[in-house]
Amino acid sequence: MLQALLRSRSPIAIEVMRPWRAAICAAAVAAAAMITAAMPGGALAQGAGREEARQDKAGAAKSPRRELLRTETKKFGNWVLTCEEYSDRPGKPVCSAMLKIVDSRSGRLLFAWILAKQSKTGQIVGLLQTPTGVAIEPGVTFRFSKFERRFSYSSCEPGRCSTVVPLGLALRKEIGRVKKGHISIVSISGQRINFEILPDGFDKAYRAVLAVK
Repeated sequence: MLQALLRSRSPIAIEVMRPWRAAICAAAVAAAAMITAAMPGGALAQGAGREEARQDKAGAAKSPRRELLRTETKKFGNWVLTCEEYSDRPGKPVCSAMLKIVDSRSGRLLFAWILAKQSKTGQIVGLLQTPTGVAIEPGVTFRFSKFERRFSYSSCEPGRCSTVVPLGLALRKEIGRVKKGHISIVSISGQRINFEILPDGFDKAYRAVLAVK
């Protein structure tokens, strides 16, 4: 996907999704589960045997159907909080907040930053998602003022690659203090691509996700 955008003769027009133009993505609601799988301590076993997989499938078949009961959304600056409540956990919604960058001409998603709570620890972590077509080895460079760090990709699947960013107190303060940051990725052709991030509403979105029990 990334290569297709880069082959365009016109420069890629990047825009931060403003609240009134943001489209709610179902992937954001499932982000908590994805982050749990990607983080140490909450990681799912990647090498599970076929017998275990068959047992899981059999157990799922016997379980009652999981139905969506309710969906609520709320905007915090450039972030959209999405909460969904399911029949197997009534009164216990699954919530996450998302900031997106899209190509303003094609509408394609270029970058997503999702805040979600890790189920076992209760900590909020960030999931960064990029299109496929990226060079895996360079990873993602995440920079906010004095904070700069490179993160390796945790996983790639059709349509996107993901990496997890721990949100410690120092980084949260830095994000809340500055008006913009930068994310850098490298395409498979070696071209470095920089995204400007406007994290307006980060503190409120973070607290909203943290408050969900």
